[in-house]
Amino acid sequence: MPVVSDMRVSEHAAMTRVVLTLSGPVKYQAFTLHNPHRVVLDLPAVRWTARLEAAGPAGSVVERIRQGRFSRETARVVIDCRSAVEVRNVSLQQAAAGGYRLLIDMTATAGRESAPAAGGGAEMRPAIGATSLTIDELLSSPPSGRAAETIPVRAAALAVPKPRPHKAANAAVPQWVVAIDAGHGAQDPGATSLHGVHEKQITLATARALRDELKTLGRYRVVMTRDSDTFIRLRGRIAIARAAGADLFVSLHADSTENPATRGLSVYTLSERASDAEAAALAEKENRVDSLGGFRLKGEAPDVTDILIDLVQRDTKNQSVQLAALVEREAGEETALLPQTHRFAGFAVLKATDIPSVLIELGFLSNPADERLLRDAGHRARLARAIARAIDGYFVRFEARNRY
Repeated sequence: MPVVSDMRVSEHAAMTRVVLTLSGPVKYQAFTLHNPHRVVLDLPAVRWTARLEAAGPAGSVVERIRQGRFSRETARVVIDCRSAVEVRNVSLQQAAAGGYRLLIDMTATAGRESAPAAGGGAEMRPAIGATSLTIDELLSSPPSGRAAETIPVRAAALAVPKPRPHKAANAAVPQWVVAIDAGHGAQDPGATSLHGVHEKQITLATARALRDELKTLGRYRVVMTRDSDTFIRLRGRIAIARAAGADLFVSLHADSTENPATRGLSVYTLSERASDAEAAALAEKENRVDSLGGFRLKGEAPDVTDILIDLVQRDTKNQSVQLAALVEREAGEETALLPQTHRFAGFAVLKATDIPSVLIELGFLSNPADERLLRDAGHRARLARAIARAIDGYFVRFEARNRY
């Protein structure tokens, strides 16, 4: 897999040049977006030596460069421009000292706009995640009919585990990225307890407690899919996690059933074949919430459909199962567990193909004992601490298996 070790901006007379330094050849495709003005460069999956970001020199048409992951197979570089630009040339050159340089040459277009590309024409939404890519940029595709500029590439290498993160000199510097998804929100309250407490309140409070627990461990950076009473589509929750480069996705919920005697925490991983009728019904109920925001899962663009519908890869599923087992073990020290605690169902938020994911039902709001506990901040803190122990145990095992 090619490695990108540097990216920079330089000025050459009336032309601005962006240079990416790579360890090997890659295919590439460039297109423009406007309002605001951007040049987008798509590459195959690459490794980055760091989360690179570069700023243009004073007076340059380039303001800054950002990078992130567009899809499982595609890395995306976004060049923010201070005015409309025309891309004059995109080329790959072999460097004399070894490796390759990908050059993007552009000039400002005085008095005229860049041609709009798919996904352009609207104000760019706020950036999300560590990569600073936005939802608009994550969902924008190259204009149809434009041929990709390519060069021959070597045969794809077999998939390898993510490298072990470098040990930081300062223990407070996070090394792994965990996405915490507080279920429901805004017009989607989720389940309602016997005393009128909404699931969305319980999940957000627990998500914040889990975030704080992970931060105290000093080796995690946490991204919240929501940190307020807002509604986010199921595909948007996945997009936020992917934009942040999440290594793990944990979705928090609280269950409800017609039988008030049913209680206990449960944890779900993805399977299109549900482990039982109860799991299937729960997944169907949770997957319907997108309709509350005026969106449906059917009829999405192909790349989004792949995220929401396709089965995750076997390795990702296996890692999810390992995390679920640790959650079951650690949470069992703090609260009652639902019989057959680890279950399987087709939850939409678990369908990110490249991020190990679990959905945790913290208990039943329809059960008096569970409801009383979930309303208690001390109990939520203990649950958060248990889940944090499970997450930390997951990464300790992952590092031990893949140490080199």
